[in-house]
Order: sequence, then C-alpha cells, then structure tokens
Amino acid sequence: MDIAGRLFFVQQEIQTVENEKLQQEQMLDLFWEHPPVLDPEVVGRMMQLIREEEAGPSNPVRPFPYHDDDIIGGDSVRAIDHKLEIS
Repeated sequence: MDIAGRLFFVQQEIQTVENEKLQQEQMLDLFWEHPPVLDPEVVGRMMQLIREEEAGPSNPVRPFPYHDDDIIGGDSVRAIDHKLEIS
C-alpha cells in the first residue's frame, strides 16, 4: 500500500473511533438525564465498563480507592500520597 493509501486508511480509522466515542458520550449523557430504575450496583458496574471502554488500554482508569474519611481534613493530600505509595 502506498503512503497516500495508508494515510487515507488511518484517517478513516480515526474518524471511526471519533464517531464511536461521540456515540458513547451521547449514550452516557442520555443515561444521566433519564436513568432507568435499576439496582445501584448494576448501574455502577455499567458505568465502570463505559469508563474502561473510553479509557482504552493506553490510558486505563483506576477506581478511586479511598474512603471519605481518608480525604477529609487538613491531611488529605498526605493521606492520598501515602496510599499511592503503598499501592
């Protein structure tokens, strides 16, 4: 395949990925505007799957591993830094 053909193929792939991303973002927006009555655990799992799909393998999203009591107060930054060093 010549350079022009490869560039055209890459451009098509980029457009496809951008369209898929836009569709996912629109679906998530609609979900937030009109959430169905579901079990909160099911909703949480669904949102996590969407986040992982959006992040992709090159930019993984890690869940926030801290409890509220770990980040409230003046030592919140140190508590977070300490937890990051441990993990």
